[in-house]
Amino acid sequence: MKTTSAVFTALFSISALSAQTIVGTQPMNRNAVLEQFGGMYCVYCPHGHLLADQIRQEHPGIALIYYHAGNYAIPQAGAPDLRTNDGDIISGATGLTGYPAGTVNRHVFPGLEQGQPGTTALGRGDWVEAVENILTLPAPVNIGAQAHIDVASRTLDLYLELYFTANSNSTNRLHIALLQNHILSPQAGGGQGDQYPQYNVFRDMLNGPWGEVLYNTTAGHFESRNYSFVLPESIRDVPLDLANTELVIFVTKDQQEVLNGLVAKPGFTVEQDDDVELLSVKTDPVICGGWVYPRALIRNDGNNPLGHVDIRFGLIGGPEQQLPVNLASPLATYEKAFVDLPPLPVPPGDGSNRKVWLSVDMPNGAPDYTPEDNVDTAAFSNAKATINDYLKIEVRTDEYGYELYWEIADDSGAIIASGGNEQIAGTGGGLQIAVPSDPGAYEPNSYYTRYVTLPAEGCYTLRLVDDFGDGICCEYGFGFVRVKDPDGKLVAYANKFSKSYEVPFEYTSVITASHEPVPAGFDWSIAPNPARIASGTRILVKNPGADPLTITLLDAGGSVILRRKEASLAGGNQYLNLPAEGLSPGLYLVKLETGRNVFFKKLLLLE
Repeated sequence: MKTTSAVFTALFSISALSAQTIVGTQPMNRNAVLEQFGGMYCVYCPHGHLLADQIRQEHPGIALIYYHAGNYAIPQAGAPDLRTNDGDIISGATGLTGYPAGTVNRHVFPGLEQGQPGTTALGRGDWVEAVENILTLPAPVNIGAQAHIDVASRTLDLYLELYFTANSNSTNRLHIALLQNHILSPQAGGGQGDQYPQYNVFRDMLNGPWGEVLYNTTAGHFESRNYSFVLPESIRDVPLDLANTELVIFVTKDQQEVLNGLVAKPGFTVEQDDDVELLSVKTDPVICGGWVYPRALIRNDGNNPLGHVDIRFGLIGGPEQQLPVNLASPLATYEKAFVDLPPLPVPPGDGSNRKVWLSVDMPNGAPDYTPEDNVDTAAFSNAKATINDYLKIEVRTDEYGYELYWEIADDSGAIIASGGNEQIAGTGGGLQIAVPSDPGAYEPNSYYTRYVTLPAEGCYTLRLVDDFGDGICCEYGFGFVRVKDPDGKLVAYANKFSKSYEVPFEYTSVITASHEPVPAGFDWSIAPNPARIASGTRILVKNPGADPLTITLLDAGGSVILRRKEASLAGGNQYLNLPAEGLSPGLYLVKLETGRNVFFKKLLLLE
């Protein structure tokens, strides 16, 4: 595969005469620089990504660098090549013995080494301790950075300031790492096919794998540096998307110990002043309750701060909604923001092939520069519904049954039923803390059943958590969790996922399968209900419309007991008798069809 040179240095200058403007002169502790090593085919690496993100959430501002290196990073056919020559050199100096591995400030932590004593590579279980240790150490040098990219020329201008608060007698070096976020690729254990987003991906060390020597490292020394780099269109045939780039700048001692570091996010200059891009529109893939909640992700692709957009949205085939949006905080160039839209009512129906469409326009009240990237859609379906409150839960585990926990919750979040490893309930999955002896843990390759009675009509959610983060199918067995009603109808099902999975379902006395609008004011009811077998019951139909009616009575197993057809009924309220003589006590289903609309209600017959 062709390898493209990552950067071409256009200009570099040093000054020790100018006054400091962006770097502090007071002593401070070190910032942590966590360098990770792994690849697309490393099944444990997504857990490493999760841990690194959690560490940064706990300690905002720490620097993360992810090198794709080693055998697990060799791309298969069609996959992007995220390896780099510099990354291979840096990886080889760590002494790592497995993946994912990491170094924290390239510091040696005696007793925590993944490999031989005196090496810097750490297993992911030791990253937290190492980061917290580094954050307590004094930094002999402070760093300030400002970066800017001219998108048309692909020129990165970087201004650095260094101030030494203490003597650093060893040879110090300055390193400038170029990173890229949100590169989509395959990822073993990621559960997202070839659409796993890779973040903090190392693309190149702009001043060489071992940086540049700093010749004056005495306390009180200040210097500023200016760099200009021309960034390529791609590296190893993987596009270098400027909007998703950032820099990590750090200083090392003897090419090894990181004395301090920081993350620098560049500003941008683009050709157009006002331009908004719709990156995506999202909804829950399965909805319950008759409403869909669209969410748009927009990005400012213009020079002017983006403070206003016009949004049009709706269901495909439905009415259009219009919403002017004023952003609480204007977006700088290439900054992103989520916009939550008002919910849309979803007409009853079979629930398949539903889509929300959304369009953004008029950034800051001006015509959009590139309207072709302003429209997107999101598909969803209605949740499965059941008229039965008594449900069966079937669980089949894979080879690692102790990694599974499941629960059914109502729409208030109250847990109605649960099973599996109680230790990982509420963790979100992927933490890899479970052991077979945990309370409630399932056996491997085993089958379990549970029964649950739903307390009331409404929306419920089947929620699964996998502690390893690779789901329960199909690499280590063919596990599943499924919910069925007494007739064997599948209400909810899950097997392939990563860390966690949710699927809603509905318990209702009325199931509607509608393919066209119902007549205005239409409604129907059954009274009395429950009804005595001897006296039967009546169906009240309000404003039935011009279409003929068909009424079908089915038993709990779905067998037809009787069917009657009515010619077109007059308007207003119409009563239809439903006899019950000769039937057995129990639960029945009444099906009403009018035109292309189908409705269901439960009927309970008593002796």
